Amino acid sequence: MKNENARVRSAAAHALAELEFSRADKKPAVGALVKALKDKDRGVRSAAASAFRSLGAHGREAVPALIEALKDRDGAVRAGAIDALVAVGVDAASVTNALVGVVKDQEVDVRVSAVRALGRIRADAKVVVPVLIGALRDEKPGVRRAAASALARVNPVDAHARAASMALAQALKDEDPAVRIDAANALGQIGPRAKVAVPALLEALKDKVNHSRAAAVQALKLVDPESAARAGVQ
Repeated sequence: MKNENARVRSAAAHALAELEFSRADKKPAVGALVKALKDKDRGVRSAAASAFRSLGAHGREAVPALIEALKDRDGAVRAGAIDALVAVGVDAASVTNALVGVVKDQEVDVRVSAVRALGRIRADAKVVVPVLIGALRDEKPGVRRAAASALARVNPVDAHARAASMALAQALKDEDPAVRIDAANALGQIGPRAKVAVPALLEALKDKVNHSRAAAVQALKLVDPESAARAGVQ
């Protein structure tokens, strides 16, 4: 990792990710990758972030460095650091605020990674649901899709489930069919707690896109079987 050639340093970071680590040798490897996160070459920094994704729990000691990498000037490094934080199995409370801070990043891939991460780390719904609802209004459909899926994964309860369901119901009218499909799927995952979205799901049964309509059908059966039966949904 000290070689003058950036390509060699980058290759070394990738190689470390491929090794099978034991308790004895993981510490120096993690330390080397932490230093690589601050390398002057963005390719090396990105390779280091990717390496932590492969290390999983072995890289947990690097969480502070990965949080710091969320401020990196290169978007690929920021996105890699986000994915690495999820992979190492962080405690949600320790990184939620940092991830929320990059949900409005200037680069789409970073925003998508941050939104997905908020769903995967099982963060506090009270904090995360409003942020994800905001992401459902992002200008890019990829971010909106990620937000729909994340809203289901955070397992919102009570008032948070209602707020999430109402936002997803609105997303059933999104201009992008893929967003409509993901919104319907998310409502199906939330299940009976999403009954506030039943009127929107009934309306979505008229969607002109077959896959969107099918997703609405399945969601309605999961959210409110009685309403599905009355609507003649099989």
